[in-house]
Amino acid sequence: MNMNLFRSEEHARRWSGFDPANEEAIMSVRDWAFVMMTPATRSRLAPDSVGRLLDYRAGLLDNLATLGRSGERWRTREERGE
Repeated sequence: MNMNLFRSEEHARRWSGFDPANEEAIMSVRDWAFVMMTPATRSRLAPDSVGRLLDYRAGLLDNLATLGRSGERWRTREERGE
């Protein structure tokens, strides 16, 4: 998976490596900032932050859902039955 930050939506869709399955991940910088406003982001420098990532997942998913982004893209492989 590649991440192209700060590209226009049009540019992202025209990119040769664009996968339509990732359409839901195209968001404005403002929306991404909102999604990332979670305890995980605020405490990322704490010594135990990596070990607590699963604890923080609910906040991330809640923020995504607030933006109407709750599709399969955001689920774990186990949740998708893979």
